[in-house]
Amino acid sequence: MVAKNTVIVRNDAILSAAVGGETVLMSAEQGQYYALTATSHDIWDRLKTPIRVADLCTALAEAYGVPLETVETDTLAFLEYLESQAMIKTVQA
Repeated sequence: MVAKNTVIVRNDAILSAAVGGETVLMSAEQGQYYALTATSHDIWDRLKTPIRVADLCTALAEAYGVPLETVETDTLAFLEYLESQAMIKTVQA
């Protein structure tokens, strides 16, 4: 489960590429492709290095000028999905 104090990083086994102006991810383990929107691409890009979820949400709220509560709700839902697909992993802080 992803929580605000969780430190996460993307799974290095997930392949990514820019295709036609969007980012596409591929999980060889799952045999699945995923297309990212601009915002989800930004989140994926920020997960290159370990980051605490609360810090990620704060950075996104500032970058997009959106209330922190909205960003937290949407980002946690997206991160839960990524976790369920083994696309991110928890890092021991």
